[in-house]
Amino acid sequence: MFRPALTIMAGRTVGYAVLFLLPLVLVRVFDQEQFGTYKQVFLLYGTILNLAQVGMSESLFYFLPGASQDAGRYVGNSLLVLGAVGLLLGAVFYGGADAIAHGMNNPALAPLMPLLGVYFVLMVASYVLEIVMTARHQYKLAAASYGISDVVRAVSIVVPVLLFRTVESLLYGVILFAALRLGGTLWYCWRQFGASLRPHRALLFRQAAYSLPFAFYVIFATGQESLHQYFVSSWFDAATFAIYSVGCLQIPLVDVMSSSVVNVMMVGMVQALREGRESAVVAMWHDAARKLALLFYPLVALLVVTADDIMTLLFTPAYAASVPIFRAWCIAIVFAAIPMDGLLRVYAQTPFLLLINVVRLGIVAAGMYWFVSAFGLLGAVYVTLLAMAAGKALGLLRMRRAWQGGVAAMLPWGQLGLIAAVAAAAAVPTWWVATQMETHPLTRLPLATVVYGIAYAALAWTAGVIRKSEQEWLTSRIPPVVSGLVGVKVPSRGAP
Repeated sequence: MFRPALTIMAGRTVGYAVLFLLPLVLVRVFDQEQFGTYKQVFLLYGTILNLAQVGMSESLFYFLPGASQDAGRYVGNSLLVLGAVGLLLGAVFYGGADAIAHGMNNPALAPLMPLLGVYFVLMVASYVLEIVMTARHQYKLAAASYGISDVVRAVSIVVPVLLFRTVESLLYGVILFAALRLGGTLWYCWRQFGASLRPHRALLFRQAAYSLPFAFYVIFATGQESLHQYFVSSWFDAATFAIYSVGCLQIPLVDVMSSSVVNVMMVGMVQALREGRESAVVAMWHDAARKLALLFYPLVALLVVTADDIMTLLFTPAYAASVPIFRAWCIAIVFAAIPMDGLLRVYAQTPFLLLINVVRLGIVAAGMYWFVSAFGLLGAVYVTLLAMAAGKALGLLRMRRAWQGGVAAMLPWGQLGLIAAVAAAAAVPTWWVATQMETHPLTRLPLATVVYGIAYAALAWTAGVIRKSEQEWLTSRIPPVVSGLVGVKVPSRGAP
C-alpha cells in the first residue's frame, strides 16, 4: 500500500511545488490591494470547494473498489450531484456578488464573483477524476493527472496576469482551465464506463447515506481551519489581509511528510488491531509522533530564526509586517507532529472527530474578537493556535480512556522534549548567522540553513535523539568519499 501512496505523492508534490511558487510570482505583479483581493478570491474558492464535494467524490473510494457492474452508476451519481452543486454555487455567486463583497470588506470582489461562480460550475464535478483513477488502481495515471493539472492551472493563471495585470484576467484563465479539465474528466469517465455511466436512484441513496456524515465533518473541519482568515478579511482592508495571509504561509513539506507518515501509520495500526496487538498500536503511535517531531521541530526553529529573510526573498520587503505573523503561525507545525485525526480514524472515532472540530470552531468564533482587540493581527493566530491545542488535548484524553493509561503514556514526552531542546540549541549559531552577517538575504538564508542543519544533526546524533538503528540506516547511505572525510564508519548495505 505504501508504494502506490508514494507514486501519488510524487505527482502531488509537483503540484504543491508549482502552486507554492505561484503567489511568489503574483506578489511581484500585483500591488497589495490586488494581491489581497486575489487571496480573498482563492480563500473563498478553497473553502467552498471542500464543502461543495458533500462527500460524494470521496465516497467513490469506498464504493468503486470491487463494484464491477455498478461502478459507472456510482460515478454517474457523483457527477450528477456535484454538477448540480456547481450550478447552485454559480447562481449563489452571481446573485450574491454584492453581499459577498460587503462581507469580505472589499468592493473590488463584487465584479469578480460571477466569474468565480462560472469557475465553480465547471470545476466541482471534475474533482472525481483522480479519485476514480486511484480507486481503479491507476496510480501512475492519477499521479500524472495531479501534476499536469496543477501545472496547467498555474500557467492559466500566470500568463493572463503577466499580459493584463488584473485579477479579472486571472479568473478568465482558470475558467478556461476548468473547462478543459471538466472535458477531460467526462472523456475519461466515458472511456472507462461507457453506457453504464449514468445515475441510479437506489445507489444514490446508498452513497448519500455514506457521504452525508462525512460532509458534516468536513464542514466543521474546514470552518475551524479557515475562520480566522475570514474574520481578518471582514475586519480589515484588502492590503492588510494580504499582510496577514502571507504571514499564514503554508509549508508544502509539512503536508507531504505528515500525510505520508500518517498513511503508513494507519495501515500498520489497523493490521495490528485486527491481530489483537493493541500494544503495538501504542508503539506505532509513539514512533510516528517521534519521527514527525524529528522533522518538524527543527523546521519550526529554522523558520522562526530566518523568518525575516524568508519573507523578504519570497514576498519582497513590502511584506516585512508579515514576519511576526509568520513566526507565530509556524507554531502550528508543532501540532502537526501529533497526528490525532489519523489515530482516531483507526479507532472509528469519526463522531468524536466531529465533536473536536465543533469545539475548535467554537473557540475561534468566541475568542476572535477579544484576541484581535488585544493583540491585533497576531491575535487571530493566537486564538487559532489555542483551538488547535484544545483539539489535540481532547483527542489525547479520548485515547487515554480507550487505552486505559495515564497521561504520561499518551506520548513519548521525554523524547519530544529532548528533540525540542536539541532543535532550540541548534538555533543559537543559526541566529548569529541570520542576524549578524551583513550580506544579501539570498546568501545569508542558504548559509543559515546549512549551519542549522549541521548543528542539529550533530547535536541530535550526540544526544541520542537519533536511535542507533536509525544511525546505522543513515550511515549506510553515506557515500564512501563523504564517510572518509568525516570519519564515519559505514556498515555494509546488507547490515540489519
